[in-house]
Amino acid sequence: MNFQNSITFAQQMDKQDELRSYRNKFHIPVINGKETIYFTGNSLGLQPKSTAAYINQELEDWAKWGVEGHFHAKNPWFSYHEQFAKPISKIVGALPKEVVVMNNLTVNLNLLMVSFYRPTKERYKIVCEAKAFPSDQYALEMQVRSGGFNPDDAIIEVAPREGERTLRHEDIIAAIENAGRLEVYKLEKNVSILATIAGAAPMIGFLGTVIGMVLAFHQLATSSGQAEMGALAEGIYTAMTTTVAGLIVGIIAYMGYNHLVVRTDKVVHQMEATAVDFLDLLNEPA
Repeated sequence: MNFQNSITFAQQMDKQDELRSYRNKFHIPVINGKETIYFTGNSLGLQPKSTAAYINQELEDWAKWGVEGHFHAKNPWFSYHEQFAKPISKIVGALPKEVVVMNNLTVNLNLLMVSFYRPTKERYKIVCEAKAFPSDQYALEMQVRSGGFNPDDAIIEVAPREGERTLRHEDIIAAIENAGRLEVYKLEKNVSILATIAGAAPMIGFLGTVIGMVLAFHQLATSSGQAEMGALAEGIYTAMTTTVAGLIVGIIAYMGYNHLVVRTDKVVHQMEATAVDFLDLLNEPA
């Protein structure tokens, strides 16, 4: 079929659509005297014309039966989940025993997230649209708090640019990169202390060596060459002790520094790999 970008072709396709009669089963909002073209079914779908009759039936059963409507209403409320299984299964492409209608939006979002959001100290942040729908926002905050983290730190909100209504890919990428740089800074902020200790400790030890030797020679000089061996040994002992202590501290600090650098590099590599995978997902053709 040769598709054309024209209103005539679209109207022709509508006439050939086997499901075209279903349009008449819904109330189409009329704004400024014209029927709207409705694209927000993901948020709130059009109202079926049969809705009022179904709701009135439930209200009548509620008035007639009260709490006994759970068992004696035209559609007993107690077994609603069983009544919905078969028709819902056809919509989602599953067996009736594999589906259930339950809870409300926020509860279902939490059940969905708890199955895959397993935060750790290294990986706990969530990127989402700014000012998300309240139920979405509550679900994110509940999951973050249940993991022991602060929503203000864990949830990264990305907003459209001023005058725009949709998020740009580059803004999402920038948010991920900024969060990554912040985490790298947190990982590396104390590593420099170990590097300083690793470099300074041997020098401090060497300084102690020099001081010890100066004391020893000072003792020798002030005794007219007749210094006691014990006094000289004490100075040399001080010199050697500070050298050994400085080297031990320096070696331990240096090993610790290298260990943390390797771990930091590993985390950074994992972050970069995850970011690349996410960006590839964003750029996949629809």
